This record gives sequence, C-alpha cells and structure tokens, in this order.
Amino acid sequence: MQMFVAKFWNDDLNNHFKQEENLFVSFNSRSTEASKLYEQMKSEHEQMRQMVHQISSEEVNYELLEHFYTALESHIRFEERIYFPLIESVATDEELLHIGNITEQLPDTTCIHFPVKFWE
Repeated sequence: MQMFVAKFWNDDLNNHFKQEENLFVSFNSRSTEASKLYEQMKSEHEQMRQMVHQISSEEVNYELLEHFYTALESHIRFEERIYFPLIESVATDEELLHIGNITEQLPDTTCIHFPVKFWE
C-alpha cells in the first residue's frame, strides 16, 4: 500500500497539486473569497504532502492511510463543489479555455498502471 501511495504521489498527485497552485494563484485578486479558498486549497495540499511523506517513511499505518484517503476525498469534493465553481464565476472565457488546455496536457497516469492490482 505504501508503494502505491508513493507511486500515485510521484506520478500524478504531486504535479497535479503544483499545477493547481500555479493556475489559480492569479484569481486571488478577484475576490476575498477566491483568496480564502485558494489558501484553503494550498493548506490541504500541504497537509497531504506531509501525510505522503509520513506514509512513505514509516511502517504500514492503516490509520494514516485511511486519514490520507479521507483527506484526499474531502479535498476533491471541496474543489468540485466550492472552489472550482467560484473560479468559473470570476474567470473569463479565455482564462477558462487556458485552464482547460493546460489540464488536458497533463499526462494520464492513472493507478490502473500500478503493477499490483490489490483492489481486485
């Protein structure tokens, strides 16, 4: 399980977080709410960075793995339901197109390529 989290982090999630932080920082000046939600996003990213580091450097700790899973799922829902709709409301059509183009260029590194299919 630790190897899976490390591979997922290295192949996908770490870059994904960096891209989000770079893409959305410019919207902070649009509204206080945008700035507040951006800081929440960054804070959640940092918490998960720390969890991945801890997961990678310790014995298998299922409580920590569960906490990571819960934090990641909660973070995804926050972005989908709160943060991204706000960005859509303050961004221009050109900015949204730019964001779409950038995200489409990210490599498709899904977990399906992990050599051990422990979820099957």
